[in-house]
Amino acid sequence: MMKNMELPQLIGLLIHQIKESETVPHSIANIGEVTPSEMHILEIIGVNELITAKEIGEDLKITKGAVSQLVTKLKKKGLIENVPNSNDQRKQTLLLTENGATVYKYHQSIELEFRNILEKSLSEEEKQMFEKGLGLLVEYFSHSLERRKR
Repeated sequence: MMKNMELPQLIGLLIHQIKESETVPHSIANIGEVTPSEMHILEIIGVNELITAKEIGEDLKITKGAVSQLVTKLKKKGLIENVPNSNDQRKQTLLLTENGATVYKYHQSIELEFRNILEKSLSEEEKQMFEKGLGLLVEYFSHSLERRKR
């Protein structure tokens, strides 16, 4: 752990590392490269089976155009497919293919690995403090972004 850094420097480093990690694709055996953005879409489809592209955009707070581009790439890679909505034939819902489900499970394993590190490294009280701190950080950045967008 980096004990010589003050909290603002640690937060800055974290933001830099998150930003950088969003640019590096994951290489998955027998599937190929999957970008973090594509992984986010697959995660939402995996959690919310038969979701529409519009709902994905609302969930991730990204434009219809961005969702459309990502969905097109994921279809070309054979990771998702369109399924007609049983209630409204005009609507197309998205479903993971077998390979898409493999990538989704891979993503879940990454999250589980991080949770296990926290479980082993932090007491219950420390986990609660960590969650509180992250919540405050998310809230701060949400408000900061809102102010800058005005």
